[in-house]
Amino acid sequence: MAGMIKNIFGLNTQDVAEQRAELNRLKSAQRIKQGDIDPTVAVLGQQFGDMLGRGLMKKLGYEDTEMAQAEANEARQKQLQEDLSKLDSSSPEYFYKFAESIKDIDPVKAGQLAIIGNSIRDKNTKANKKESGKPFVPTLSTEKEDDLYSSIIEDSDFSGINNEKELITRIHNDLENYKDMWKKKQKKEGREDTWGGDKDAVLAILNQYKESGLIEKDTDVFGLNIIGTNKWEFKK
Repeated sequence: MAGMIKNIFGLNTQDVAEQRAELNRLKSAQRIKQGDIDPTVAVLGQQFGDMLGRGLMKKLGYEDTEMAQAEANEARQKQLQEDLSKLDSSSPEYFYKFAESIKDIDPVKAGQLAIIGNSIRDKNTKANKKESGKPFVPTLSTEKEDDLYSSIIEDSDFSGINNEKELITRIHNDLENYKDMWKKKQKKEGREDTWGGDKDAVLAILNQYKESGLIEKDTDVFGLNIIGTNKWEFKK
């Protein structure tokens, strides 16, 4: 890819220097062929004359436009390589960035790169739809799991809550869904983290129920909180 970037942005300073050295060599060879001159003197004389001439022109305020353009090419090449190094080379963003950087130089190649980016994006979208298209169905809770949920509730601020059986069913379903989403996210990001444990997750779910109003303080027949009691109720 680096070679492709170099070719797109044009000659760099090394290319210009090599071209000039080759041109000096050809001129020296021509002088040697035309007259009686030592080959070494001809080569060194041509190179020295070229360097002296360019140095004098620079002092007089004349810009070496060819070398200046080569330096600008190098700067753009370096910047693009730095930008691309921050992106996944298999991601659509990588190809979009590449295309954006060269669209003014080679619009055809920029278009090709954008098409590749679109293809990768569409492929990823289809894969995500295929994965998300299979709805997750929680399994029925086991007696051991129900006992675990019950003990967590008993040790929490919601001990003695009404409708505990229905609450346990809801907790189990939500916990299973959260675990499934966590596993999919781990797989998508290529991570292998350890699950934090069901107890902390269940406590977080209970607090979420409280904040959303699924769990409220028990009320009397008039809908008022019963004074002097810590009784909670799960809204089925």
